[in-house]
Amino acid sequence: MGSCEKKGVEQKNLLVKQPYIGNFATSSNHIQPVMQALEYIGKLPRAPLQEVIFEAHWALESDDITKQPTDKGFALALGVFAQVLAERGFTMVKRLVPEGIPLEIVAYKPVYQFRRNEGTWPVVQFGFGIITVNDTEQNYEWNGAFKPLIEEVLEMLTKSYRKEFTFSHLNLRYIDAVDIDEQEDIREFISKNLQIQIRQGFSVQGRLSNLSLNQSYVTDNDSHIHLSLANGINAEQHPALLWQTSVERATEIAWNDVSSWLDFAHTTTSHLFRTMLTKEFYEQFT
Repeated sequence: MGSCEKKGVEQKNLLVKQPYIGNFATSSNHIQPVMQALEYIGKLPRAPLQEVIFEAHWALESDDITKQPTDKGFALALGVFAQVLAERGFTMVKRLVPEGIPLEIVAYKPVYQFRRNEGTWPVVQFGFGIITVNDTEQNYEWNGAFKPLIEEVLEMLTKSYRKEFTFSHLNLRYIDAVDIDEQEDIREFISKNLQIQIRQGFSVQGRLSNLSLNQSYVTDNDSHIHLSLANGINAEQHPALLWQTSVERATEIAWNDVSSWLDFAHTTTSHLFRTMLTKEFYEQFT
């Protein structure tokens, strides 16, 4: 299981129905994001957002016998964490890993999922070395809802383990999707609306049916910006374009420094979203 639960957009044969945990790419390219005087985006009125995911990892110890990664404080912390989440209204608890499976073999994968009610958002997920907070377009607002929830969940986590955390990995990811015309060339749609030119100097005897594009950039604050695009099928079996923008940090950071990193990550993804889309395409969501 992972950190992302998209609302019915199928990236070719993969229809994600549960919160998603992504695998993080790396890159040797560099980008200097321009952050000065950016217009704040809390939430676009008709945003194409499918899901937003915050994910944090912390380093695990090695079991003395099995040598597998283990979270020695997890069992005790789980009870405290579930209780304080329930007090916040997250009373629905679902175990994502079958009973009897050693949790050491699912390190950095969610084991428990918490919701306020069945099928509602936001979602909090907890496992060996991992915490995630997920939400969708219906509830999402950065300053008013999503960021405060992340900060509250991280504070709950530190209280549950009775220690101040140092995280080894952070990721803030936005997954967007829009329908496209079945007869339209996906490359032309991307060029016209997302300002990315895809060209090849040879012909192929066939019609393009699957496209995937991934780019990563290094920033100056120990983080990476990731951009990926792919075609897929939505819940109504209609062609769609799916794109993800994320900011990842893979170096240690104290839990009380995460808030400022979140502001950086959100500003970076908002800026990328706004500048990547053409003016006409962007205005469809305002």
